[in-house]
Amino acid sequence: MRTDLVAIDVHVHPTSPEAVSGFGSDLEAMGRYFGRSIPSLSIDELAEQYRAQRMMAVLLAMDSSTTSGRPPVPNDHIASAVRAHPDVFIGFAGVDPWKGRLAVDEARRAREVLGLRGLKLHPGLQKFAANDERIVYSVAHELTNAGQVSQASYDAARDLLGEAGLVELVSLCGYYTLISYLLNAFAVPLPPGAREMWAAAENRP
Repeated sequence: MRTDLVAIDVHVHPTSPEAVSGFGSDLEAMGRYFGRSIPSLSIDELAEQYRAQRMMAVLLAMDSSTTSGRPPVPNDHIASAVRAHPDVFIGFAGVDPWKGRLAVDEARRAREVLGLRGLKLHPGLQKFAANDERIVYSVAHELTNAGQVSQASYDAARDLLGEAGLVELVSLCGYYTLISYLLNAFAVPLPPGAREMWAAAENRP
């Protein structure tokens, strides 16, 4: 770490020729928001700006290709910038969460091979939520209604959770099905004061 450092800019998107195509029209929107045009700077020019101000910068990759159709700001480009200017840049990787296992593999490569220090995600731009449960719901719904899982749901859940996580999910579905069988078969009543949330499909005689 530099001894003359006065600040670290923790959110820097490169506007180098290799990166700028990943922004599309957002670059113009950013310029309107900040009230000035966003200049295109090479990595070397950007490094010199921060070096002159005795600052470091967290340089961010980005991949929103599934939702935006734009090419990513490559992780290799960020890693190359860090190698060229280690006194200025700290590199964060970017992955597209909709790419499932490919995203996981790329995040691992960025850390273990490229040496990047963090991960950049953008729920608004990439249109995802960290607590998105749609894939989990699909697996549980198909198991409950059909007793099996479609290939599409299986592949999506495996990519998201891994083999061990998928086994745990199916086991959990089976466990709660077993509990419901026991409660229904032996007509176990609700606890005092509890309200029935779903009407029974059939009334017991």
